[in-house]
Amino acid sequence: MLVRSTLFVAMLALSACGSDSTPTSAAAQSDQTQTEQTPEPNPEITTESGLVYEVMRAAEGPKPTANSVVTLDYVGTLTDGTIFDSSYARGQSATFNLANTIEGFKEGVQLMSVGSRYRFTIPAELGYGDRGTGDVIKPGDTLVFEVELHEINS
Repeated sequence: MLVRSTLFVAMLALSACGSDSTPTSAAAQSDQTQTEQTPEPNPEITTESGLVYEVMRAAEGPKPTANSVVTLDYVGTLTDGTIFDSSYARGQSATFNLANTIEGFKEGVQLMSVGSRYRFTIPAELGYGDRGTGDVIKPGDTLVFEVELHEINS
């Protein structure tokens, strides 16, 4: 009985807050607020290899191949947010052959069209595996990249 009374009072208070005299259910107001304020998030997709990607900005057009030379901007982080590399921080886009990159990065960029922006979560098996690299990326680390593809050069 107490729960029913509390719910009724809450619905009555919400109805009184409306700008017109037509009562509106709390669920309808919640749905309206959700639609107006929160855009539908892009779902994360996991490929057969284990690469997880999210399309942050879609674009149409040709996609690079595993041997393409591409120009892009990116920031690479560990899952705790530690940045280990960033073309943005250097103030210059990067140009390189995808054949010379880790498997997860190569696979992910091949999904992109020029002008798109993706987020990749690359498990260690598609990254640096059990060896790690440098001082920041330890063996077994999962890597996260946000990548914006600017050009396919070849």
